[in-house]
Amino acid sequence: MNISVADILVCIQGVTSLFKAEVNILQLVFIRATELVGLAFEQLDDQLYEKAKEEAKQKHQTIKSLGRDLRTISFLFGTVQFKRRYIQMADGSRVYLLDQQLGIQPHRQFSQLLMEKISDLTANGTMRLVAKAINSLTNCSISAPAVDRIAQGTGSDIALVRIQQTKEEEETEPSQRKALRVLYIEGDAFLVRGRCTKGKKHRGHRRRNVPFTVSGR
Repeated sequence: MNISVADILVCIQGVTSLFKAEVNILQLVFIRATELVGLAFEQLDDQLYEKAKEEAKQKHQTIKSLGRDLRTISFLFGTVQFKRRYIQMADGSRVYLLDQQLGIQPHRQFSQLLMEKISDLTANGTMRLVAKAINSLTNCSISAPAVDRIAQGTGSDIALVRIQQTKEEEETEPSQRKALRVLYIEGDAFLVRGRCTKGKKHRGHRRRNVPFTVSGR
């Protein structure tokens, strides 16, 4: 399963350009990577199951494997398929030990790293261009609508991390913060709505805020 010099030679022998050689090598690397990662996940699942059984035995308890379920996740290096056990614990709860160990989120087709990279790219490009970049530079196949769903689903989590980082910087130097006179927002297929006041209007002894709204696509 490992890549050897002989495997690389097969990729480059008979080709007449470095371009074709690199394409062949990348295909080999991606195929082997997905195979090895799938096997490693299944072996780790075996280890976690044996460890859980031993711990339950020491407590005079039992756990039961209800079978193996297939899972498919797309990573930057390709799509990985693997099976992991569905375990009934001593207290009656049912879990995937591998999912717990690695933080694999249910019903997610793409890895967390891939989703983070996609969300970062959508900040500076359209959904169509981001999908094209991912399909061209990685071994992952993704559509523009899928990019949009990922950006909406993971953008808030990433934004919270960045807000916390900027908050720590602002707290160290509060005197250097300045109000923006003009705020420019650029994006792809998004809607911004807001409401604030641009001043106060007097009418006799009464005064009221003068609102305005901002919207765009």
